[in-house]
Amino acid sequence: MTTADLTSDTRRRPLGREGPPVAPIAYGAVKIGRNQGLKLSPFELPTEAQASQLLNGLLDVGVNLIDTAPAYGLSEQRIGAAIAHRRDDFVLSTKVGERFEDGCSAFDFSYDGVLSSLDTSRKRLRSDVIDLVLIHSDGNDQAIQNEGACVEALQEARQRGWVKQIGLSGKTVGGARQALAWADVLMIPLSPDDTSHLPVAAEAAEHGVGVLVKKGLGSGRLSAEQAIPWLMQQPGVTAAVVGSLSIEHMAENLRLARAAMKTQAVHRQTPSQPRPVGRVVMVSYADRAAGAERAALALHKGLLAEGTDSRLIVDRQMDPSTPATHALDPAADRNPWTAWCESQSRRAASQGRPRLGKLWRTAGRPGWLAQRPLDLGHPGTRKIEQRVDPPADLVHLHNLENWFDYRDLPRLCHAVPVCLTLHDQALLHGYGSYAQDGAITAENADPYPRARRRKQALWARSRLHVCAPSQWMLDAAYASILGPAIASAVRIPYGIELDVFRPASLEQRAAARAKFDLPANAHVMLFCAHRARSHPHKRLADAWAAAKQTAFQTPDTHHVLLVLGDDGPSESAGAAHLRFLGQLEETSDLARAYHAADLLLHTAVRDNFPFAVLEALGCGLPVVARSVGGVAEQFDDGEQGRLVDPNTPGELVSALRSVLQNEAQRKDMARAARQLAEARYNLPAMVQRTLSWYRAAQSDFASVHGDPAGAGR
Repeated sequence: MTTADLTSDTRRRPLGREGPPVAPIAYGAVKIGRNQGLKLSPFELPTEAQASQLLNGLLDVGVNLIDTAPAYGLSEQRIGAAIAHRRDDFVLSTKVGERFEDGCSAFDFSYDGVLSSLDTSRKRLRSDVIDLVLIHSDGNDQAIQNEGACVEALQEARQRGWVKQIGLSGKTVGGARQALAWADVLMIPLSPDDTSHLPVAAEAAEHGVGVLVKKGLGSGRLSAEQAIPWLMQQPGVTAAVVGSLSIEHMAENLRLARAAMKTQAVHRQTPSQPRPVGRVVMVSYADRAAGAERAALALHKGLLAEGTDSRLIVDRQMDPSTPATHALDPAADRNPWTAWCESQSRRAASQGRPRLGKLWRTAGRPGWLAQRPLDLGHPGTRKIEQRVDPPADLVHLHNLENWFDYRDLPRLCHAVPVCLTLHDQALLHGYGSYAQDGAITAENADPYPRARRRKQALWARSRLHVCAPSQWMLDAAYASILGPAIASAVRIPYGIELDVFRPASLEQRAAARAKFDLPANAHVMLFCAHRARSHPHKRLADAWAAAKQTAFQTPDTHHVLLVLGDDGPSESAGAAHLRFLGQLEETSDLARAYHAADLLLHTAVRDNFPFAVLEALGCGLPVVARSVGGVAEQFDDGEQGRLVDPNTPGELVSALRSVLQNEAQRKDMARAARQLAEARYNLPAMVQRTLSWYRAAQSDFASVHGDPAGAGR
């Protein structure tokens, strides 16, 4: 292999304007030195011999940047012992500011502390000169730089010849952007799930600053096949830092990166604008209701704002002002049985018999009791792509259970590309929003086998491009009766309006509490759920029990459980109080409810990706939640709140007490919550990822059917 081959565009990239050429995959060496206090699945540290074999093997397969830190435990010493004799074969990166001792992190960004740490690292690494040294930020990126001592110390170290390049490994967009004024290299969090730093990466390229990516696989939420090609195509990115104890995995990561770089080089020669997706028809039960409907509406409005021709077709239009919306005619579109049942329901209601009215409405639903054949569907949903003029180029389905005629789905999939967002598990088993234990994979565990078999037969003749906000839901989908219908699957987390759901000032917090008549000094726990009192999975009763126990242990402080999404009578038990806010429709009112609270309490036993958690994070509100379903993917335990074992009742109360009684911790969690929301859950990023998904679905449709229909007219 020639020198030209090694440094060509598809093999290595320069690390900044004057930096060395590095492979597109770098090695993050934390796992060879530390296995405590990490947000990773438990693992055993390798032995000295195993670490040496791994490090030398990485150099042999072409990985030539090794990234370490004093906070990585034994990592620096092991690197020095294993590959110091091959020092010319690799680029060495370490950090200053954080160390890990006795199971805890400690930070020192002082001038003397930085130089002392760096001198120690040189000795451990057995290298007089280190290629790159980064500030290992604790999250206060801008404050560290503003104080000046840390940056000044790094510049002094460069003057002394101890280091060649300096930079920042930060956590915030503002901190990274500020560092462009002095840094040679930035290490930024970036992944398909977290695109907040994309503009900074592009700006870094303009400044000649190298960009290393951390958390490129979404802290394990994304596969290498999903993330690495995407990272390699982002402007400004030099390399992705990946940690592993497997040479084979690292070699495969490197192969994926180089293949993506070759593709990018070809595309660079024939630049083109993204293909328009044409007319999109979004199909949702209503324009306003619970989380699924809110997600569909937010995406619909985001597509319109971006310039995409989106139309929302709903069974129920709650808000006449919702733009570009078509409501199906209840009289013309329902089958005779459903129409007759609804007329009986209205008659019973007019006679003052609401329970009988509810029974008639239930009887009129398609598949009620889920043992009827699923042929009582909504006739108006047949040929739904033609309900707009001109017809749809792509149909995006949302929640379908109890109102959509499933029999038309195979035909629809042959007419246009069909995308489906899984907001719950209704399509994965016989009946219900979430499956009972075992019902996803086993028919004998499904209480509705007849409905299951009918769905399974229809899904088998369909071809769907599936999206879900959580990996948990996607894994369940592949294992379910829907699995054979899945042509492709992507994870796209929901986005929220971050300019609405934002942290409150002290004045706004006081005003919110006054609006809802809440004591100024009470501990307020917010509970959010559509029809909270009767919802089978949200478990309001568990939240109220935990609030009462917490108040019992600290009776000198009032504890208020504030319920959003339902009406009900107020209750009190000692220092604990239960209050209902009802259903708040306006987003500004929703934000005020979050502003009035100290934390969000989420006690659901089954859930996918609740909006309440995202909105709380956006408002800088810590979250205490049961670690179930996709909730466990929404935030990090101990960082933005607490995730508790759903099978250990006492953990919920302990978590509430620890967050409520530790104001300093609550403030740290609040700051981290907002940072996470900005990074992962911004609405424009969700819209752009969805458009990319649409284009992939249209390309697949054209390749399967040999027909450009649905590929953007």
